[in-house]
Amino acid sequence: MGHWKAHGDKYPQRFRLPPEELYHLDHVMHKGEHPGTMWGVPLDADPSTRGEMVAIDGTVVSIAPADPAPTP
Repeated sequence: MGHWKAHGDKYPQRFRLPPEELYHLDHVMHKGEHPGTMWGVPLDADPSTRGEMVAIDGTVVSIAPADPAPTP
């Protein structure tokens, strides 16, 4: 939400997701109806990321879930 507030409600440039998460988003959540896009924003499969958003100004923001706390 911070991106939209900071950039006048403009959509980000793109999202980069690990391939398995992109598959889940495209095929499970969107039922394959919008392959490679979300809200008109390109989705890239990138095995080197845990998930990130490229803001409209080029800033890269992690959207990966936080690592779970170690179990004592």
